[in-house]
Amino acid sequence: MRDTLFLEGERQKRYIYLILYEAMDDFYSYKQGRNESLPDYYLNFKAKVDAIERLGGYDALVKEELRLDGMDSSTYKNLSQVSPTLVAEKRKKAEEKMRAIAFMKKSDPGRYGQLMIDLENQYTLGNNQYPETVTRAYNLICNYIPPHTQERQRSTRRTTRRGGTGGPVQQA
Repeated sequence: MRDTLFLEGERQKRYIYLILYEAMDDFYSYKQGRNESLPDYYLNFKAKVDAIERLGGYDALVKEELRLDGMDSSTYKNLSQVSPTLVAEKRKKAEEKMRAIAFMKKSDPGRYGQLMIDLENQYTLGNNQYPETVTRAYNLICNYIPPHTQERQRSTRRTTRRGGTGGPVQQA
């Protein structure tokens, strides 16, 4: 898992849902290695738990949803000072976003890995294109055209225009 850079006064440079997903995935997929001693395994296990706790777990996502709705975190010390109904609503939204990220991350990296890179680059540029629901994630993946496929389609269109065969058929 890559470290996250936070700059004073700026928003995080990576999508918080992706960061937490990667920490949780790292935790859930971790197993003691064949040659790893029990004390080393214990320390590594604890480090993975600590990484999730440092990120704030689902509470960090609820706070992010509150921030996105314009609620300044300086108005409350912890989530117990926020309306339980509002916290439940934001937790539900955060959980759906996490499921969308999990769906995206568990898709075939050979076919959709570039899409994940593109989404992360867009987020870094301040343009959040991450899907917020599993349905939107599914639709994004369904409609995604990998870069090499785009070039192949352009090539086919050029051939078709020159009198070649293949490519899309236009109705008269």
